[in-house]
Formats: sequence, structure tokens, C-alpha cells
Amino acid sequence: MGDLKMSSQVIKEKIGFIGGGNMAKAICEGIIKNGLAQYQQIIVSGPHIENLSWWIERGVTAYTENGRVVDEADVIFLAMKPHILPSAIANVHETLALPVKSKLFVSVLAGIQLEQLENVLSPLEECARIIRVMPNTPMMVGEGCTAFCPGIRATPHDIILVKNILEVSGVCKQVPEAMINAIGALAGSGPAFVYLIIEALADAGVKLGNTLLF
Repeated sequence: MGDLKMSSQVIKEKIGFIGGGNMAKAICEGIIKNGLAQYQQIIVSGPHIENLSWWIERGVTAYTENGRVVDEADVIFLAMKPHILPSAIANVHETLALPVKSKLFVSVLAGIQLEQLENVLSPLEECARIIRVMPNTPMMVGEGCTAFCPGIRATPHDIILVKNILEVSGVCKQVPEAMINAIGALAGSGPAFVYLIIEALADAGVKLGNTLLF
């Protein structure tokens, strides 16, 4: 299943993000830069409109109501902080205009299992299709490493679509859910330690260079 490809990579679906932070931006930029979609197909929401200026400047439709994203998008990335999930879904309930039908939810929330996601989303859509993904910040430069695990109701098309969205920004592989947390620790947190080492080496080089010069 992990090696399947769409006949055309152009995405017709509208893509929504609940949460507009760095990971959502990285996924969005991967889609746009590789010609899979246009900014006009993207919808984003966040609690403060002023924090969504990056998106608005690019022509993305932005809301403070999460329900508007669920109303308008076909694929909804849950990209908020994990502890904000309950309040974010509560806001969906409060601001939803239409019954939820045939939506694909993609979670980038660390530590939140598929079963938990199904329980949280079931009041919105009883048979919600869910895919859990674990990306990392090197996606921002096209060198990401993403693992994903589909829920039991995710269709083959859902899996191919999400894989195509994510693999344009690096490696993307389907794995059993039991491996997701380990991959998150290694690929998600690991690069931060490498960045710290590189920064320390650079600082040491500058310090020693200044010592030699002066």
C-alpha cells in the first residue's frame, strides 16, 4: 500500500488546517511548491486572526472559527498542540454550519492515538476517516521524514492522497501505529539535538576565530 501512487498528483480536494503553526506551514508549502494545489484551495483556522498573517498574505482563506474549516475543506489537518484538541473540537461544534459528511481528518498530534481521535471525532462524524501522521520540521526545506498510520475507515484513496501530500517534502512511509511514538522521538525530536550541536560548533568557531584574529 505504501508504494501506491495517484495517476495525477494534482489535488482537487480543498485542504484545511486547524492550527496554523510551523508544521502546518511546512505541509502547506510542500503542497504549493510542488504544484499539487494552489493557495486558494487551502483553508486555515486559529484562535487569533493576527497570528494567521503568514497565511492571509498568501491568499489562504483564514478563520477564527474551526467549524468553517470543517465546513469547507475535504481534508482537515488537525495541527494544533495536542492538549488543545478538546477545545479545538469544541469550537468546531460551536461554529459548524453543516452536518459533517465524508471528511478525511489527518492528525499530526504527537501522542494522540487513533482510538482517542475516533472517540473525540465521533460526535462530529460517526464514521470519521482518520489518518495519523508524524512529520518533522525538516519538511520546511524538503528533507522531512514522515510516518503515517491509517485508521480502519481510511480508504485506499485517502492513504494515497495523504502520502502524496507528505512525500513531496521528504520521505514518507506507512508504519504500524505501535511504531509512531518511537519514530516521533527519533525523527521528530532528534533533529533538534543535531541543530543544537551545529549551533554550538558554529559559536565555538566564531569564538576561536575572534581569539586568533585579536
